[in-house]
Order: sequence, then C-alpha cells, then structure tokens
Amino acid sequence: TTLSGGTTYSAGDVSFAVYQDNLYVSNGTDPIKRWTGSGSMTDVAASGSWQSGRRGHFLQIYNDRLLSVLARGVFYFSDAFNAETLSAGTQIEYIGDRSGDVVVGTGLLGVQTDTQGLAAAVVFFKRSSIWMLQGSVASSGIVDQISGRVGCVSGKSIAHTPFGIVFLGNDNVYLLRGAGEPIPIGTQILPALRAIPSGQKVNACGIYQNGHYKLSIAPSGAVRNTRQYWLDMRNFDPSAPEWWGPMRNSNQYSFLAMDVLQANDLPVSTLSTDSSEQGIALTDDARPVMVWLDQNTFDDRGTTITYTVDGHDFGGDSIVLQKDFKSIGAVI
Repeated sequence: TTLSGGTTYSAGDVSFAVYQDNLYVSNGTDPIKRWTGSGSMTDVAASGSWQSGRRGHFLQIYNDRLLSVLARGVFYFSDAFNAETLSAGTQIEYIGDRSGDVVVGTGLLGVQTDTQGLAAAVVFFKRSSIWMLQGSVASSGIVDQISGRVGCVSGKSIAHTPFGIVFLGNDNVYLLRGAGEPIPIGTQILPALRAIPSGQKVNACGIYQNGHYKLSIAPSGAVRNTRQYWLDMRNFDPSAPEWWGPMRNSNQYSFLAMDVLQANDLPVSTLSTDSSEQGIALTDDARPVMVWLDQNTFDDRGTTITYTVDGHDFGGDSIVLQKDFKSIGAVI
C-alpha cells in the first residue's frame, strides 16, 4: 500500500497518531494528513485557528483531543471528540517560556493525583528541560516544569515501558516514572554515551520490545547508528539496571512498533532523502520480531527489500546467543 494524496511531503521525520480509526501524520512543515485506512491521504482543513496548529512537529492524543505540538514550544488542541476542528483561537498553550529550548518529543504517563487517583499526563521533552500537562487541557490543565536539569537529546530515543518512559538525556539514559525528577539508569554504559559524536546524538533511537529497552547510537567517530545497547527490564530494578552490549548492526535511523508485520506494506517513520540513512526496526507484539531494513520504500516498486529477523531467545538469561535460520519463507 502506498500512502499518498494531499500536499506532497517534505523530507524529515514524521509523527503519527491514531484517533477514531483515522491515521494522522505530521512532519512540522506540511499540513497534517488524514488516512482513513483506504484511498488517498487528505490534508486536514486549514479552517479557523487550525491554520497554524495543523503543522505540528508531534501529534498526541490526550483526553479525546488531538494535540499538535510545535517544536518552538507551543501546542494547539482540537475540540473534544473531533480531531480536525479547533473552534476557538484560545485553544493554544505554551510549554514554558520561549527561550529557544525546543521540544524534541512527547509521551504519556500515568500520574498519581490527590483528587483523581491515577490520571493520564502528557510529557513534553525539550533539549534542556521536561514539562508535564495534567488535567483538562481546555480548562484546568497546567503545564508544569518537572525538570530544569535534565532534557532529551533525541525524541526518537523516547520509549514507553511498563516502568515509565525511558529516553536518552544530555548526560545519561533516564527513566521518568511520574512528576518527579528523572532517574539516571545508564551509568553502566556511560563511556559509550559520552563517545557519541555531538552531531549524531539527535539521531539516537530507542524502543521497548520483548522486555528490553533497545538503544541504537553512533560510536565514536561514526556517522551512523551502528551500535545497540539493551537494558534488561524483565526483572527491572532502577537502582541496579543491567545493560547488554554493544551489539553491532546496520544503521538504525528510527524504530517503529507495529502489531502486525507485513512485507512491503510497512509505514515509514522517516522520509530521509538519503537512502543510506534509512534503517527502521519494527516489532510485532504478537510474535516478537525485530526487522532491520537496509533498504526501504513506500512500496516495493520491484525493488528487493532486505532484512534480518531476530526470533525468540533460548529461554536462558543471556540475550546475546545467536540463532541461525537455515531457511525463511514469506507468506504474502
């Protein structure tokens, strides 16, 4: 399936959100697009106050509203139960001051409150700080700073786990469990983190899959993410995190979690114009599989797609044992 239609997309990373059986896609430059599951994509209408808000870098569903988050530290929120309507010009909030500390990604957390028990909260990750929105975005919602010390260097490293949100910070890997300060959990791999070339930190990417947080980074002097470190979260203790690695691999530019694995019908989470930058790891939750695409397109167009498949482990404690497959068949 080739997703097309509406305004042609510029190159760059893309954000996805699913609401009311529609897929919404945004890249911060072009209008938000909607795909219903069939036919072509269409641009979200530029009516009213959506004129600016419909070009968000990140999309997030919160309290039955679509949040369109701009990197410069502002987000627009749609009407309730209608992701494509923004009735009032006041449906806009700022994320802290406008000091130039840009937003690099978002996430959702369950936060313990005094009045509502466990409630959802949106987390906004900036390069040098972290902010959280709790409550009704239309009335009582407040965007509070929860850390002015720790930020996130790459939005693609943000991953939701059963223990909270894990991400690559400016000096460590961190775990965010609620409204408190993030917990450093990457001390064991600090030499590798410090060796990442400064210009490549923004390309670090991570995913939670099969009981592990998997972080892909560039080693010293490299311009590709060719090393992976895996945080074992099967019996996780934040005070004594256990990492495996390094694992050598072809370049991973970003990760994308999927429920269903299909051959050429794979949505891509980046539109890099350099094919050598493409390397997307995909997971199938029903049957843990990691797929690295050395070459990807929106559809096969007669071009062979090559990939590597990692199956289940051997049931022991080691995750570095290798399986060799004598044959692999594809059912299409």
